[in-house]
Amino acid sequence: MIIIGSLWPAKDVPDLKFEIIPHLDKLIHFTMYFVLAILMLWGTRSKPMDQRLKLTRWAMLIYCSGLGFFLEILQKCFDLGRNFDTFDVLANVAGAVVAAIIYRIYNH
Repeated sequence: MIIIGSLWPAKDVPDLKFEIIPHLDKLIHFTMYFVLAILMLWGTRSKPMDQRLKLTRWAMLIYCSGLGFFLEILQKCFDLGRNFDTFDVLANVAGAVVAAIIYRIYNH
């Protein structure tokens, strides 16, 4: 859903009134990557914590952050009516990082 939503041509996306809630699009980015990271981390919940699993969790965090950055690059490279936005990348990474922190707190 994240990939489709990120690469969907802007002309086909309904015009949402983002002025009602300032930076609503950043909140949406944050939430999508937060949910992605939590779901990926949740898949490791029943396994014992060892060094390999810690590395796997770091890899999931890097994957989520990398995906957000890569999709923004693709928006810049292809004529989709969308633009690369550094703050979208930051919101994506922040969502994944906050998910990892919360997961660590509740599963440590």
